[in-house]
Amino acid sequence: MPGSVLLAARPAIGVMAGSGFTPVVVASIGTWWSEVLVVALFGSIVAVTGFLFFRYVFRFDRVTSFFGSLPAGLAELTVIGGSLGGNTKSLVLIHSIRIVAIVFCIPLILQFVLGHAVGRVPVAAGEIAAGIKDWGILIGCAVSGLVLGHYLKLPGGIMVAAMIVSAIVHGLGISSAAFPGWFVAGAQIVIGAVAGSRFAGIQWREAWVTALAAVTWALLLVAMTVAAAWLVTSYSARPYSTGLLSLAPGGMSEMAVITYALGIDVAFIVTCQVFRTFLMLTTAPFIARLIKP
Repeated sequence: MPGSVLLAARPAIGVMAGSGFTPVVVASIGTWWSEVLVVALFGSIVAVTGFLFFRYVFRFDRVTSFFGSLPAGLAELTVIGGSLGGNTKSLVLIHSIRIVAIVFCIPLILQFVLGHAVGRVPVAAGEIAAGIKDWGILIGCAVSGLVLGHYLKLPGGIMVAAMIVSAIVHGLGISSAAFPGWFVAGAQIVIGAVAGSRFAGIQWREAWVTALAAVTWALLLVAMTVAAAWLVTSYSARPYSTGLLSLAPGGMSEMAVITYALGIDVAFIVTCQVFRTFLMLTTAPFIARLIKP
């Protein structure tokens, strides 16, 4: 995947996610705190379960087991984990398989079990950008996110920065424009290509034990997410589809695109995904130093 395509795709995905923060949604954010804490709790359970799985079932070292278990971004976890003594190749493979499994399985569950129309790309929020002004605002949000993300070094990088800018613009009612369906479909193609390209260069004969561990963990993770979403939504007013997408430990970019394409509680789900990722990435270095031998 050319670097220029990825550079353009990440802020565009952030703008799509941010467009879900309409004035009505922004006004209700204060009522989400308990549900966001549930997402954090589930993320912590996943991290503990994954650490025990990799450490005691497949005998990975402590640092690799810990960073392999965290439901956060592949690039960040690989860099931080590698710098603290983890096996970088194993971390890349574990998280690549995790993200691909979530991106592949969650839409299938939504389509064939819950009956959601996956792949038809509805507009999630707002009005389809039609004029020069609409496109100018959306592109301006993307460019602003690109610049801010470069300097602020936020978890999630330029995607999160662009999402924040877009959320401010849409939340204040400055614009209600959203990307058209063909643009969202293009973003889905890019995300799929990126997910597949992560397996380039892997020597499967050498990495088969890690691959087996990663596949087993990914399937266990899907099962845990499905069960947790059922439990949480049994005691919540949120529909099961929203609970499933908010808990699903895929990459932020991937989950943002899936959520936007389906038009399911975009702002809430993206907020949950960003919060979990931020929590994991900010606490991971401190916890890793405590568990190092």
